[in-house]
Amino acid sequence: MANATRLRVGRTVSYRSADGRWRPARVIAVTSQTAVRLAMPRHTSDAFYASTPLTAAAGVAGQMTQLNSNLDVNRQTSHAQTNVWRP
Repeated sequence: MANATRLRVGRTVSYRSADGRWRPARVIAVTSQTAVRLAMPRHTSDAFYASTPLTAAAGVAGQMTQLNSNLDVNRQTSHAQTNVWRP
């Protein structure tokens, strides 16, 4: 696997949301070499920021907001895809 991506919890990747914008996101779980679970860090001034839990659903206190309803997010394989990640 010459082009294997080194995936690990805590790595920052780019996430393409449904509106087509790329955003930085953190890996919170690795489910396969091409699928991960992601969360977006909140700013400490965010009303929903808290010291625990580390990740939470949208609108719930936590340091990070789960992306894609905490479902697996696949690696981007074509240009027009959304809800995907890339290194």
